[in-house]
Amino acid sequence: MSARIEDAKESKLPMPSTSVDDDADAPVIHQTGISYFAAFINFFKGCVGVGIFSLPYFAAFINFFKGCVGVGIFSLPLALKDAGLCGLFMLFLFGFLNCLGMTQLVRSAQYLARKNGGKERLEFGQVAFDACKHSFNFVRPYGSHLKFLVNLCVFMIQIGISAIYYVFVAVHIQQLVEYFTSIRVSEVMYLFAVFVPFVLASYLRNLRAIAVLSAIGSVCILFCIAVIFQYLLRQPHQELSLPWFKDFDGIMTAGGSILYAFEAQALVLPIENKIKKPEQMVGWNGVLSIGMFFITWIYAATAFLGFIVYGDAVKGSIALNLPEEPVYVALKGFLALVVYATFSIQIYVIVELTFPTISGYFFQKVNRGKTGPENSSKCAVLSLELFYRTFLVSMCVLIALCIPNLEQIISFVGSTCGMMIAFFFPPLLDSLTFLPVLFKKHSRATPSKKFGLKLKIVFKIVQNVFLAFLGIFGCVGGLQASIRGM
Repeated sequence: MSARIEDAKESKLPMPSTSVDDDADAPVIHQTGISYFAAFINFFKGCVGVGIFSLPYFAAFINFFKGCVGVGIFSLPLALKDAGLCGLFMLFLFGFLNCLGMTQLVRSAQYLARKNGGKERLEFGQVAFDACKHSFNFVRPYGSHLKFLVNLCVFMIQIGISAIYYVFVAVHIQQLVEYFTSIRVSEVMYLFAVFVPFVLASYLRNLRAIAVLSAIGSVCILFCIAVIFQYLLRQPHQELSLPWFKDFDGIMTAGGSILYAFEAQALVLPIENKIKKPEQMVGWNGVLSIGMFFITWIYAATAFLGFIVYGDAVKGSIALNLPEEPVYVALKGFLALVVYATFSIQIYVIVELTFPTISGYFFQKVNRGKTGPENSSKCAVLSLELFYRTFLVSMCVLIALCIPNLEQIISFVGSTCGMMIAFFFPPLLDSLTFLPVLFKKHSRATPSKKFGLKLKIVFKIVQNVFLAFLGIFGCVGGLQASIRGM
């Protein structure tokens, strides 16, 4: 601790609080960071790295922006088609609530990092475990259970995103083949046709190669979005005949599409772990607030323009609505190639999250408890990992076969795991982390301060119960709507 305080003095950064219970909002100091390529990888996979550089504010903002704006933006016009004009209101509301949830997650992680001495940088699942560990006595035994539940939801949403990438590439290739040839086969055939290329992409294990592909892919997706955006601006716009509200199922489906586009909770902590001044992540002018402000307006403009150009004819990806002209056909092919190239990062996230546990269990069983993967041959461990990666791609194919429609799979992923990760877990972790601190302060406070602390406790409970209820309600309602729409 003394070494960290001396380093803080020398760098003229705020000194970490030695009594974290007394100051839950004290700044966190990250003395080390990582290189750009490793930062980009860890930004996606939500893990921790140590190296030589920290991310300044602008670099953190750019990484957050690139991580949020992806293929989900192409499905946003569906929100207006499914929900009516209230879809625009939902988009702004969900943008605000997502920002609130991410802020809660970051503040909880920063506080718990100080509780652990500031040496450990936390990922999503570990935040859940430590929140229970430092919370009320009756909650502490359930830390491992909550960590498992959080990691399970992250695993499921990553599998869902991978399946969306898989279907996205297949349907865009189908349009390309039908444009250049007279071949007409079902979409299912294309799902099987791209299986081997996707398996080969999943075998990519080199971090630097994955980082380069991810960085290039993010820039290329932004380029494709810009091209599509200028096309939408130049087209004649239809008169709006859309009602304010459609049916309940439509609203739930639209909520799933919006949440899929906004989903970034698993990406926030890796950036917070690497930003030079972690306090710049939150606040009205922090990375989260400014980033979500611009992202929400870009999403709203895309949703609105996409719908007034194509109306009810809008498809699961607005790129599929582009005219069959050479420039836009080439853009579809380019977009399919970019999404395919970034598929490896989605699989990498899942493997990093789950394979250590799976390999440990497997080799313990094979060797009858005598040794684990660390004492097994590299060939055996590699073979198991490649088999597991093939299995993950097979899961993507299975999901795609069960839900072959791109818009349905997007809303399904967003309205199930997306709702839980965005609206349920952040307020839960916020309550587990800070309510014990507030109750402790209230018990020690003077009579003049007790009323203000009581209001703060009531506000936090009401806010977090509302968000958690919204997450559960959206998950159940969205799941029912998705099943009925299949």
